Amino acid sequence: MLNGVFENTLVISPHCDDEVIGCGGLMKKVIRSGGNVTVLVMATGDTKFYHLDRVVTAQERENELREALGYLGVTDYSVMYHDKESLLDTVPMKEIVSSIDMVLKNLNPTAVLLPYPSFHQDHKVTFDASFAALRPSPAYTPRMVAMYEYPFVSWSYKKLEGGAIYVDIENEIDDKVEALKLHKSQVREAGHAISPETIRMWAQRRGFEVSLDYAELFRVLRMTV
Repeated sequence: MLNGVFENTLVISPHCDDEVIGCGGLMKKVIRSGGNVTVLVMATGDTKFYHLDRVVTAQERENELREALGYLGVTDYSVMYHDKESLLDTVPMKEIVSSIDMVLKNLNPTAVLLPYPSFHQDHKVTFDASFAALRPSPAYTPRMVAMYEYPFVSWSYKKLEGGAIYVDIENEIDDKVEALKLHKSQVREAGHAISPETIRMWAQRRGFEVSLDYAELFRVLRMTV
């Protein structure tokens, strides 16, 4: 895939489910082609979700993460903070950057995928800390650093920049949708941004832009060929 760019891919995800929403198709594609995918989730925690009218525990979220990634064939994953969902901005930035530094040094990925910054504080912190950790360094040299998207980026006041890469996920879209459904506590009703119907429609929209049935879009921050 892309001359081996995705051979050893690291996906940095603010929460359990963002990884599937943003790049579930790509992850499945990499696994099918014999590559490796590692997922780093920044934060879980006991959190009340109003669509369920109850507290969803960190353990429940992490169980869902294991099932969703297992469905895609991803077995290498970890959670950085088990009690900081929606509280990631309370952790010193230096600590977060240093922790991501260690992951990058140990893994030395060929590609790193991080989320677009958004209105959610955990997403902002994840992007800023990842961006800082991915400064030019001889300790780790990913061939590509790119941002993945999710439907909530429709609420943004900043123009999203970077060269666009579209990944064909026609053969992976069903797996992506099914993986999302395994994040049971997070799935919303049809019409909501986090629903199986919307995720499929979003991939169809991106596919339409490049004459594919389904695609995922990534914005490149840095790439070497």
